[in-house]
Amino acid sequence: SVGQTTMNVKARKELMVRLEAPSFFVETDKQRIAALVTNDSGRDADVNIELSATMLKVSGELKQKQRITAGATATFEWESEAATSGEAIITAKAWIDSKINDGVELRVPIQTHGRLYSESTAGTIGRESRLKIVVRDNADQNSGRLKLTLTPSLAGNLVSSLDELIDYPYGCV
Repeated sequence: SVGQTTMNVKARKELMVRLEAPSFFVETDKQRIAALVTNDSGRDADVNIELSATMLKVSGELKQKQRITAGATATFEWESEAATSGEAIITAKAWIDSKINDGVELRVPIQTHGRLYSESTAGTIGRESRLKIVVRDNADQNSGRLKLTLTPSLAGNLVSSLDELIDYPYGCV
């Protein structure tokens, strides 16, 4: 005895909110953030939406209300500016006064506006050696880092570089 069947299942909420934002920001970027709200409650409704964001300056009304017909999707938009590097957390909450609600949170990295600067030195270190590390005045305090590697010989650095060569993309090494 054999058989086959096909079933289609649609999983949905009565009210759904989705955030549309860039995959990353760069400091001082001005971008539009959009929230798409779908009303699948089966009736026309006045939908409230509220946006909150950390690490971003958002302009416009953070809390809005709009009538959305049954089965339709409405778009809400805000202008935003990335103030400083780090990670932005964008949250959108939508609700209908009859307690139907949904919410979504999106984490978006904010990259430093500038270029990566690195410096390497080599030399012989005695028993009491000093190394002067100068941090530039315009260095980004949110994304800067210091990596200090000491090896007894040049071969030590060579061996650690091999891992980076193996992981290099595209298989061209």
